[in-house]
Amino acid sequence: MLGQYKDAVPACETAAALDGRSWQNQLQLLAAYAQNGDMGMASVVKAKLLELQPGYTIAIDRAHLFSDHPAFVKQVEAHLYPGLRKAGIPEQ
Repeated sequence: MLGQYKDAVPACETAAALDGRSWQNQLQLLAAYAQNGDMGMASVVKAKLLELQPGYTIAIDRAHLFSDHPAFVKQVEAHLYPGLRKAGIPEQ
């Protein structure tokens, strides 16, 4: 969520491998891959995310943010959601 996508991928891969049933880990990994332009891996992770959370949308994420702190929301809007959009996660 800090815009350091290349650095985020290994940490997100580790988290996703340690808990492959965590859709939150898949969500972060998906955004990191997409922001890095690795659409092949993003496609794989998107399928896993949608297996765990069928019909997932950005609107669903917005409705369940972990925090409403303005700095957190700004980071999500600047980094997570653009990655999800690149990966083909719909708004609604």
